[in-house]
Amino acid sequence: MSSEAVVGKISIESNKKFKFLVNVSMLGKGSKENIIPILVKIGDNSIPLNKVVELNTKKIHGTFSITFAIDWGELETEEFQAEISFTFFPF
Repeated sequence: MSSEAVVGKISIESNKKFKFLVNVSMLGKGSKENIIPILVKIGDNSIPLNKVVELNTKKIHGTFSITFAIDWGELETEEFQAEISFTFFPF
């Protein structure tokens, strides 16, 4: 079953078009096996994890959320930590 977690608002802008990669790593025992990040969304833009995304614009903004596949039957707690990382590349 998938669940979406809203992180907050985000705005990324540059004076040039840009490419970036986003990754979500699970932290802590048990969460790595039972909680799997699937994708992130910024506004209406769905962004696959660990894949370089090219934007045709100089700005992306909106609500930042992460969709997870969660095995609720095996999950020991409803709270977990995730680390979000961005890598930016020249266009």
